[in-house]
Amino acid sequence: MSSKKLELFKIFDDTSNFLSKHNLQIDQSKVDEILSAFYSAGLSYHGVFDFNQRKFVYVSCSVYDFLGEPDETFTLEHLLDRIHPDDMQYFLKANKIAAYFLFKYIPKESIPDYKVSYQFRMRDKQGAYRLILHQAIPLSLDAEMNLATALINQSDISHISTENSFKISFINIRGNQSYYNIQSISDLLIKVKASRKLLSKREMEILSYLSKGYSTKEIAENLLISSTTVRTHRNNILKKTGFKTISQSIGYFIRKGII
Repeated sequence: MSSKKLELFKIFDDTSNFLSKHNLQIDQSKVDEILSAFYSAGLSYHGVFDFNQRKFVYVSCSVYDFLGEPDETFTLEHLLDRIHPDDMQYFLKANKIAAYFLFKYIPKESIPDYKVSYQFRMRDKQGAYRLILHQAIPLSLDAEMNLATALINQSDISHISTENSFKISFINIRGNQSYYNIQSISDLLIKVKASRKLLSKREMEILSYLSKGYSTKEIAENLLISSTTVRTHRNNILKKTGFKTISQSIGYFIRKGII
C-alpha cells in the first residue's frame, strides 16, 4: 500500500467511530438529485466512495476523458497518484479539516446538508497538471447516522483560475449557515462565522448558470423569468462584486469556494 494511501487511511482510522461499518446500496435517484448541487463547468467526473470498503464503488465514464482511466478499473490509488506532489500534503490536511467539521463540529443530523469544497492540482490524461475543484457531499448514512458513502465530483477549472486558495469551504446546500475559506481546524475552534452573503440566492443561481455557459435566453427559460430580469441580475452581480466582466466574478467565487 502506498504511503499516500496509508496517510489517508490514518484519517479514516482516527474517525472510525463516525464511519459506517455497513455496505449500503447506492440510491441512483439521490445521486442524480445531489449532482445538481455541484459546480462543474469544465471536464469532470463523479464517483461514489464507500468508507467501509474504502474504495470507489461507482465512477462515471467521463473519468476516461478527464484522466484517461477506464471507469471500471479506476481506484483511489489512481486519484492519489495524479495529485501534484506539492499539493499532496494540502489534500491530506483538507481531509483532516473536513473530518473534524463533519464529525465533531456540526450535529450528526446536519452532515448530509454540507458540501465540502477545495482545490488542488491533478495530472490529466495528457500528463499536464490542471487546477481541480474537488466537491464532496455525504450521500448515505446508516441507522446510527454514521457516514457510509460520499458523492465526489472533480472538475477542471484551470480555464477559469490557476490560483489555488489552499482553503476549504463547507457550503450548506439547504441555504443555512455556510463556512468559507477555512485554513485550519483552529479557524473552526475559534467559531469562524459564516461569510457575509455578497449576492442573493437568485444572483448566485444565475452566476452558476453563466459559469456553465448558459445564454441569457436559456437561463430565463430554465428559471421561468424574463431575459430582461436575467440581464438585470447580471448587472447587479457586476456592481456588487466590482468586477468588469462576469468571467472575473465567476473566477472570484470559485477561488473562494462559494460556487
